[in-house]
Amino acid sequence: MKKLSLIVILLLTLAIPTSAWSAKVGILKESDTTGNQIARESDALTNIGILKEYNPTVKLTVAGNDGTYSYILVDATGAYDIGILVTGTGNTFENVTIYAPNGVAMDTDENVTVTNCILEGGTDDINIESGNTVTAKNNLLHHSTTATDNIGDGTFSDTASVYALSPLFRNAAGQDFHLQAGSPAVGAGFNTGVDTDLDGMPTPRGVMDIGCYELFKNTSMMYMGMGLKGYYPFRED
Repeated sequence: MKKLSLIVILLLTLAIPTSAWSAKVGILKESDTTGNQIARESDALTNIGILKEYNPTVKLTVAGNDGTYSYILVDATGAYDIGILVTGTGNTFENVTIYAPNGVAMDTDENVTVTNCILEGGTDDINIESGNTVTAKNNLLHHSTTATDNIGDGTFSDTASVYALSPLFRNAAGQDFHLQAGSPAVGAGFNTGVDTDLDGMPTPRGVMDIGCYELFKNTSMMYMGMGLKGYYPFRED
């Protein structure tokens, strides 16, 4: 029976398409004071532009051009004025969660595209410099009531974002930014084609969640025709 169980587990693992393990998933960390290159917890990140410029009040600076940032968590707890500062052009952010309780989640000096992102600032969720446009779709902005409220002097060109609602993190103070059941971010995203979340879990069929974590629960089930118990991720909702 043990041999059979191992074979089943191996078959289930191989059944997951290789495309499910996105090369753009990882947690980005700020550099220390001696360096100007952002440390990466995952070396699998690709096409992410240049992340640099250590600054004690800015968690991350995206200085490269035309990068794509998918399923990234930026926790700017502490003495940070800005979660992500964007100075490069043509960057795209998908399913990024930015938590900056003492400042602004995202500050951009350039045109950017933002989809399925949670922008949680303590003052403003986003600040767009004059003359620039953020092309937005299906994001969650906790402290903005409309697409023109508290966004700076630029333009927030938006489709289907959620405003003025808490994302209902499990425990932001404890650095747990998974979503609770009932979060307005659940099922409110747009299908970008990236098929794993920050935990490496395959995103479910149907409408994606907003933010870097999909809402899952572990549910005991019987593998069809095998009589073997196991755990597989299912949507909480």
